[in-house]
Amino acid sequence: MTLKDYYATLIKMIEEDPSILDCELIYAKDDEGNAYYSVNWHPSVMYTDLVDYEVYARSRTDLVEEGEYVDDYIKVICIN
Repeated sequence: MTLKDYYATLIKMIEEDPSILDCELIYAKDDEGNAYYSVNWHPSVMYTDLVDYEVYARSRTDLVEEGEYVDDYIKVICIN
């Protein structure tokens, strides 16, 4: 899913029920919904070399400190 798709869904949800703007955010532990946790941080840009079911991502700062180039990685958005 892209941020554009995510954003479009949020806009539609808000148009249908504006009261959700005051709802707390949670995320599922896994795709089966075995547990849920609060979203505690603002979204952030991260970098990865593979987008798959499980992703290992690093910050721009970490990449630079390790002598890596962000242009060699895929930019992703971390929601927590």
